[in-house]
Amino acid sequence: MRYRRSAFRVTCHDRNSWTPEPDYDWRQDLDNARTMLELAMRALSPKARRQFQAMIDPLDAAYESWTLNNPFAPPELPWWLRRIGSLE
Repeated sequence: MRYRRSAFRVTCHDRNSWTPEPDYDWRQDLDNARTMLELAMRALSPKARRQFQAMIDPLDAAYESWTLNNPFAPPELPWWLRRIGSLE
């Protein structure tokens, strides 16, 4: 898979702007299902990506409704890694 250099900008000001670093190793995040979904979505064609995103959007909304934003999380992380799920 070939990527342009500009595809690796890390800007997370909105929900859909996260892009992995060029040397990102997906195997380090096997425990994070949302990261795996994001990486899979980026490998799809534009039409399939839109359809897949339409299925994931309700799940993202549910996840956002029962988690809290972590104000101390690094801003360069994707939005789903900047959430607090539980206080256990």
